[in-house]
Amino acid sequence: MTAGATVGRPERPVDPTAGPVEAFAHALRDLRRAAGNPSYRTLAARANYSHTVLSDATRGERLPTLPVTLAFVRACGGDPAEWEARWHLHRQLAEGRLAPSTDDAPERTEPGPPAPDPGSGEGMDATAPGHGPPPAPAAPRRNVRDVLVRHTPVAVVAAVVAGACGWWLRPVPAPKAAPAAASASAAALKVDDGTDPKIAGCTSDAFPRANVPVRLDREARLHGRVLPAGTQVGTVYLNYSARCAGAWTRFVPTPGLNPVPTETSAARVSVQVDRPIDGTSSSWQMGHVDSMYSNLLLVGVGCVSGTAIVRMTGQDAVGKATTQCLGPP
Repeated sequence: MTAGATVGRPERPVDPTAGPVEAFAHALRDLRRAAGNPSYRTLAARANYSHTVLSDATRGERLPTLPVTLAFVRACGGDPAEWEARWHLHRQLAEGRLAPSTDDAPERTEPGPPAPDPGSGEGMDATAPGHGPPPAPAAPRRNVRDVLVRHTPVAVVAAVVAGACGWWLRPVPAPKAAPAAASASAAALKVDDGTDPKIAGCTSDAFPRANVPVRLDREARLHGRVLPAGTQVGTVYLNYSARCAGAWTRFVPTPGLNPVPTETSAARVSVQVDRPIDGTSSSWQMGHVDSMYSNLLLVGVGCVSGTAIVRMTGQDAVGKATTQCLGPP
């Protein structure tokens, strides 16, 4: 048995098809199992939250707060950027601001090993979608991972809610995953402007076509340390997938920059991907310094560039960088 694993009374079952709150709790349980099923007291020592708070997050009675969710995810070795997006999605579903799809859920395969490059979207789904004309317009994918500046149709809403979520949300794969095998259902997924590249499986063949350091324009302070002007606070990548014929922005902070990535008093980070030829833009923002990515824009229409901005909280210091505008290689 894994050290620290749960040996007490089994948890009350949670039906992931009962609703978005139950689905989110079930997914957190899957993540914990994938991490070796550590006890809640073990997780509490890692997350700086009580074991009762962490246990309540998986009961399926109410949606946990975002800070609790991210602390739970980090304690289990999950991807905070992905889970922040999932949390926003399920909050909107629970509040009735986003309707779930009634389409049949396509199957998903386990992701492959993570790519070595930090900009290549390591740990992301390796299921490769097909590419073709978008299906009939679906409900707008609001505030899940981006804001589309133009009224560009987002055709993968049904797939995000019904496919990637298995009506609400499919189980989270283990951090050390088995080799990938693309399923026929996932291959039928259509990709359009505004697609979440991780959920759609566009990261299976993704690679960074460009990267630029993000440096502060003036001196800043962080936890008593002085960060001189020019300090590199991270790197912005423009990731590209040939299978999805699209590109997206990814930001990776400088290792060790902020010892507590979930802290909201250090800085705000935003990423944006732009296609100048028609003015289409997709952006996403987080209130803390951590790895994050934007949604995808198709490159067949025109070149795409990626931008990341780090704004130090309560200070004038800003770090901003933009990659080259690139089309298909």
